[in-house]
Amino acid sequence: MKKSHTNLNKSSAAALCVALVGVCLVGGAQAQVVVRGKDVPVEITVTDIEADAAVLAPEVRHHALSDSLKIQAAAQGLYVRAALAEEAKKQNLAQSPIAQARLKQAEQKVLMDLLLENVEKTKAPTEADLLKYAQTEYKLNPERFKVPAEKEASHILILGDTPEAQKRINELYQELEKGADFGELAFANSQDQRSAARYGSLGYFAKGKMVPEFEEALDALKDKGAYSKPFKTPFGWHIVRLDDVREAGKLPFDEVKTDLMEAGKVAAIKDLRDNLIQKAAQANTPDEAAIEALAAENKKLADQGRQK
Repeated sequence: MKKSHTNLNKSSAAALCVALVGVCLVGGAQAQVVVRGKDVPVEITVTDIEADAAVLAPEVRHHALSDSLKIQAAAQGLYVRAALAEEAKKQNLAQSPIAQARLKQAEQKVLMDLLLENVEKTKAPTEADLLKYAQTEYKLNPERFKVPAEKEASHILILGDTPEAQKRINELYQELEKGADFGELAFANSQDQRSAARYGSLGYFAKGKMVPEFEEALDALKDKGAYSKPFKTPFGWHIVRLDDVREAGKLPFDEVKTDLMEAGKVAAIKDLRDNLIQKAAQANTPDEAAIEALAAENKKLADQGRQK
C-alpha cells in the first residue's frame, strides 16, 4: 500500500433518535424524509443529504452514499445541526449585527459556489476541444509518457493491528475463496476510502511505491486476477490482487487519452473560475481610512490584552 491512507470511523452512526421514514414537501417537490425529530420540528430529507455531499468528488460521494451507516451518520449530523439552529433561533441569537453578518457571509459562500459550479456546467470545453488538447499534449511532450515497468493492483484493507482486524480480513478472504467478487468486497468493506470508491483499484504503480510488505505479497502473484492471502503492513491487514503488468516504455495514446482530456478540462475550468474571481476582486474600491481605523482599534485591544 502507498505510504498514505484515509481512515474512516463508522462509530458515529451508532444510533439515530428519530421517527420512522416519511415524505414531506421541499421546494414544491416531494422529498423523502430520512430523519424526523421527536421533540424539535425538524426533518432531514434525501435532498438535504445529497446537498451536504455535493462538495465531494462523484466517486467518493457515490461510495459514501451507498452505505446505509454512512447515510445515517450524515443524517444524524445534519439533524443535530438543524436542531441546534432552531434552539439558537428561540434564544434570538441571530439578531446581533455580527450574527447577521455571519449568516449573510454563509449564504454568500453557498451562492458563490453555485455560480462557480454553473460556470463548470455551462462553459466547459467540448469533447472535441478536449480531444484536440490531448492529442497535442501527447505529441509535444513524449517524455512525459515514458514509464518504467508497472503493475496494476487492487486491495482490501482493514485498518489496525488487532485481533478483530485480523479476524475481519480472514472472513473476507473466506468470502473470496467461496467466489465473492473482489471489487464488491473492497467497495463495501475496505477501509482505504480512496481505493474502496474504485472497487479496490490502486491503479498502476512502479516498484518502490508501496511499503515492502505490500510489494512482497504482490510480487508473489504471477497470474492476472490472482489474489494473496491476508498479510499485515504498518497500515493494517490487506488482501491484494494482481490486475495487470505493464512493461517499461511509452504509454499508447488510447491509454492516456481519458486522463489527458480530464486534465485539460480541469485546467480550462480553473482558468474560467480564476478569471471570474479576479474580475470580481478588481471591481471594488478599498476605503483606506476605514481599514486603518479597524487595524488601529484591534492593535489597541491587543495591547490591552498584553498588559493584563
